[in-house]
Amino acid sequence: MALAESDDDTTKLEAPALFDEMVRGGHVEPNGFTFPPVLKACARLGMVKEGRQVHGMVAKCGLDGDEFVLSNLVRMYVLCGVMEDAYVLFDKRIVRSGGVGKKMNLRRQEGDVVLWNVMVDGYVRMGDLRAARELFDKMPQRSVVSWNVMISGYAQHGLFMEAVETFHEM
Repeated sequence: MALAESDDDTTKLEAPALFDEMVRGGHVEPNGFTFPPVLKACARLGMVKEGRQVHGMVAKCGLDGDEFVLSNLVRMYVLCGVMEDAYVLFDKRIVRSGGVGKKMNLRRQEGDVVLWNVMVDGYVRMGDLRAARELFDKMPQRSVVSWNVMISGYAQHGLFMEAVETFHEM
């Protein structure tokens, strides 16, 4: 599914159509490796309707708990500007499942950090730095990406003092 990674919009348009054709034709059984590239293509093209259809297939296949698939689902909603849907998935995974402060395997921990980062980035993209910072402050574990998202978000929105202060918090 390298089509989803292309910089050419025409090629990216082919990824969801090719995926649909492969699934309908019985050529491939959707799995944790086939969904993320299609979700990336939907996100890059702002194809939220198609992304929701893929989300339905993900749920039907029982892959909505897979860290990699879930992070791509959340990112698709974020990049399409549908923060409410992104937050529902985030909330279900992190808050309702008891993900905060709960002991879990390394893959799940890393997947959860990615989800937190995607959500913080989404709020930054939407210009809601207050919501981004609230979520950032609640993160049980941060990565370098977490800090970069918050610092660059402040800088991109002209809040240079907050960017420097956050840098010093690192």
